[in-house]
Amino acid sequence: MLHPPRNLSSEWGRLLVEGLVSAGVRDVVIAPGSRSTPFVLAATAQRRLHCVEAADERSGAFFALGQGRASGRPSLFVCTSGTAGAHAFPAVIEASLARVPLVVLTADRPFERRDCGAPQTIDQTRLFGDHVRWFAELGLPDPDERALRSLQRRALRAVVRSLGPIPGPVHLNAPVRKPLEPQDPAALDADGAARCAELARRIDAILARPPSFDATPPSAPTEAVLDRLLDELSAARRPLAVAGPAALARWLDADAMLESLAALGLPVYAEATSQLAHARARGECGGAAGADLGRLNGFAGVLGSAAARTALAPDLVLQLGAAPTAGGWELAIELWCAAGARHVVLADGGWPDPVSTASWVVEGDAATTLRASASRAAGRGLSFARQDDWIARLERLCRGSEEAAAELSSLEPAGEAPIAEPAAVRTLLEALPEDGLLAVGNSLPIRSVDLYAPRAGVRVPVWSQRGANGIDGLVSGAAGALSVWGRTARRDRAPGLSVLLLGDVSLRHDLGGLALLRGALERSTAPAAPRGGQRLLVVLLDNEGGRIFDQLPARDLDLGDRWRFWLTPEGPSWPAVASAFGLEYREAASIAALRDLLDELISASTRSALLRIEVDPDSARLASELLRRRIDAVARDAILAAQEGAG
Repeated sequence: MLHPPRNLSSEWGRLLVEGLVSAGVRDVVIAPGSRSTPFVLAATAQRRLHCVEAADERSGAFFALGQGRASGRPSLFVCTSGTAGAHAFPAVIEASLARVPLVVLTADRPFERRDCGAPQTIDQTRLFGDHVRWFAELGLPDPDERALRSLQRRALRAVVRSLGPIPGPVHLNAPVRKPLEPQDPAALDADGAARCAELARRIDAILARPPSFDATPPSAPTEAVLDRLLDELSAARRPLAVAGPAALARWLDADAMLESLAALGLPVYAEATSQLAHARARGECGGAAGADLGRLNGFAGVLGSAAARTALAPDLVLQLGAAPTAGGWELAIELWCAAGARHVVLADGGWPDPVSTASWVVEGDAATTLRASASRAAGRGLSFARQDDWIARLERLCRGSEEAAAELSSLEPAGEAPIAEPAAVRTLLEALPEDGLLAVGNSLPIRSVDLYAPRAGVRVPVWSQRGANGIDGLVSGAAGALSVWGRTARRDRAPGLSVLLLGDVSLRHDLGGLALLRGALERSTAPAAPRGGQRLLVVLLDNEGGRIFDQLPARDLDLGDRWRFWLTPEGPSWPAVASAFGLEYREAASIAALRDLLDELISASTRSALLRIEVDPDSARLASELLRRRIDAVARDAILAAQEGAG
């Protein structure tokens, strides 16, 4: 590659960026600024990088986070000095908690500009505290040979540390002095030109021999771990697997995981975000794809009785990866363990045991451990004795909860009342194309998906931000995930239409993400980046504010007009928002209209769109209460049947 005449800053930026590329970085999100110029010039000149511009650092950082969540590889987020980097803090926290690789590069002023009132200068040292896996102050550009090799080494280390042993964010802080741009050859004397040429030659030589790194953790669990796990499974008569949130990469292993669970005789309760709940069109809980953990709230009221423990409690709970986030999970696992169940965690990283009930934690890839366990069991000719009537009761609970959810989702509003939220969510999920991606926002939408999604016929990977479980950057993160998912999902073509389902407060909180969405799906600086054919349907559940708070005890307080500080009901003109960001705008006022619109938007080759569904503000709360009572009745019937059978 030919380079224009350069100075120390631009060569330093080239060495750093090339080092990150050689370590595996392929996607860069760039926020505008002056101090970051050397790094931006280097990134945009590198043909192996897909570069996206982001006017808003907060949105840009979440976009990079979404890319990493979809690809499993760190994206690079670049911003200028001052408070620019601070806007990335929420995304860094989410990346840390969700174990998503991310490299944040903040440009900085030189040391003589610090602590003296210089503009756009703050203390950026360890800006993100303990939320990053590693921090490096890169120092000012230095032509010394060791300094140059050290910069390349730290670029490699940044990527390595972001990937493990526990994936997460890293922070590189890079002070640079002016001049930041390549110099005009005419402005250099002979000695200056010679020094620049010599520096470029030395950096070319360093880049020609990049270091490499290989970690050698066990690729599979040890025989001792497998033997102990098989002993646990063999001793259990009523084992149950549970699956909480997982990255999109889990979708690629979902079939193998479900086959391993079936071979080990394990029914599974899987949240929608686990990648297992909607991996197969199979609805029996006793098989390996029943997904009712989100509905556990429905019969939480009977879990505490001795009769419930006898009829429903498992004797072994095998947790796959992150702890479930369903509201009933913590109550259930505490009661089950108090009744004598063992809680074994196959942790993908960290210690995902928020209620401290785990009797054994195995750190490693859960899919690999399951596959190795099933293979070892088959090789030893093991069979697993299970309590058939207990499995039958689980299946009965699954069927009963599914029937109740389907019935509640089919209820039409009376008169001209808005659509009920359960009906809107289920109708959307039933219409999803298999070649797309479902991105789900936090707060009520993710709960509605878990409660009302059909348990068969919906095969789709589910993107979410369930690290901190906040509403930050949902549009930006989903746009980032979609920008790389076509390259990641081992497909010959990019997804035709993906769907982001979120509430009105979440969308208002990340309007800047709509600008990133438009840019990410329409253009890229890299010739090889996927172009065209990628569309995102943003489905807005407009329930006039944060209706999740309607389901909390504070709703019963006599707050009068002060309740608006929880609901924040006043929103923008959504047609104007769609127009401002180049989105087609549509509305649905009835289930029939929603079905027609979804058919049109999914099948037609249109641009990305914003579909607003006005839903009854009280419908989620009322439906949740009714569903809970219905599933409670199903659970009581199962308990009664167990007692009669025992008698």
